[in-house]
Amino acid sequence: SPTVMGCMAFAVVGSTLMTYWLNIWALSKTRSSAVALFAYLQPVITSILAWFALGEVITPRTLFSCFLIFLGMILALRK
Repeated sequence: SPTVMGCMAFAVVGSTLMTYWLNIWALSKTRSSAVALFAYLQPVITSILAWFALGEVITPRTLFSCFLIFLGMILALRK
């Protein structure tokens, strides 16, 4: 069906090729250690998009997990 084909195309182009392109672009703009840390933001961004687009519930567990991710990033970026 066209819907399935569209979802498959997005999975390949949107979430795979675009991710690699953005990673390469970011590496040209800043330190590799900083770029690597932002890979950990994926669950945070996914949670926000799921809440916004699908009406998913943001639970205390989700908020605590996001807090831990940000805390880890802050600690890793400190010198």
